[in-house]
Amino acid sequence: MLSVTSESFPRGGAFLLALMGGAGNLAIAFVLPIIGGWYDTHGAAAAFRYVAVLPVVLTVVFVALFVYYRSRGGYRPVALAHDAAFVEGIR
Repeated sequence: MLSVTSESFPRGGAFLLALMGGAGNLAIAFVLPIIGGWYDTHGAAAAFRYVAVLPVVLTVVFVALFVYYRSRGGYRPVALAHDAAFVEGIR
């Protein structure tokens, strides 16, 4: 997700990458105690059954992203206007 964020929203820079990384850390911080509670109350097998839903949800999300980018003609990183001038200045 960080690579898609950096290539799709290059003007966001380090700030946007930090927000995405922070969102992932917050998600883990909220979800792990819930999963631990399932493990404590229902046992390991039931907890793993509950957690097995997460890859299914992520698969649906990433298939939706794939279809979205496919409908736009494929995935292309966004280039900033001043990048070309900067590269030409180096040569």
